[in-house]
Amino acid sequence: MNQNKQARLDRVLAQLRLYEHPLLEFSARSKGDGVEVIIQFKDSAIPVHTYYFELHPRDLIIHNLNGPSSVNSTTLCTII
Repeated sequence: MNQNKQARLDRVLAQLRLYEHPLLEFSARSKGDGVEVIIQFKDSAIPVHTYYFELHPRDLIIHNLNGPSSVNSTTLCTII
């Protein structure tokens, strides 16, 4: 995995570690040039749907007046 892909994945994983949910587990993996976020029910014995959504590299950059910066917790919280 190239450094840019790994850096994007690492940023998303770092943000996901900030969230705890009593019923859901959040994870992520590299997919193409972006990152796929996975939302699963913590109790795997109960058959419920696993949700997946992709974050394109452009979704992981916030543009402000000072130029682009990496994803922050507010953005990821809005996405999730």
